[in-house]
Amino acid sequence: MGKAGIVGLICCCFSLILTVVSTALPYWYQYTERDTEFFFVVSSGLWMFCSKRYKEVEANCREITDVPEYFLAVRALVLMGLFIVAIANILGFVGIFVTRQRKNIFLTAGVISISAGICMLTGAFVFVGRTNYLAHGEFVQYLAGFPLTLVAGVAGIIAGILFICARPSEEHQSSSPLLH
Repeated sequence: MGKAGIVGLICCCFSLILTVVSTALPYWYQYTERDTEFFFVVSSGLWMFCSKRYKEVEANCREITDVPEYFLAVRALVLMGLFIVAIANILGFVGIFVTRQRKNIFLTAGVISISAGICMLTGAFVFVGRTNYLAHGEFVQYLAGFPLTLVAGVAGIIAGILFICARPSEEHQSSSPLLH
């Protein structure tokens, strides 16, 4: 197995943690909206929408209820990535610490982890592609949730590649003294 499986599991755990944090954050993007008297700072995550008058300390946050279809797709892709990377973590743990049939476990964990990373990246790309049109010509700033999802997706893909590299060859697996 070597170090590739352990480093793959660490990357996979990192991806899971980042995905949980980024999914929960109400800060994926922000823009400024002008009213007749005030400037409003509007920020949103996947589940919460916050607005406040410019330079106020407290924001008025509420749940997003009227959700456009693309937003549902982003939520679904990120949540699928979250659940899939959790499964990859379980398989990676089993492959390293529990089972002797490492070749199939690592291959499966690798493919699943890469799939999770692709889901997360696709959700983030759909999000950025559509939110540019939401600000009505105002400048959109992408906040912590968006880049965390990108890093989580890349970490999931790297973990998958490491899991696939960690699977033992046929000769190595059959000649291992632990398997006899």
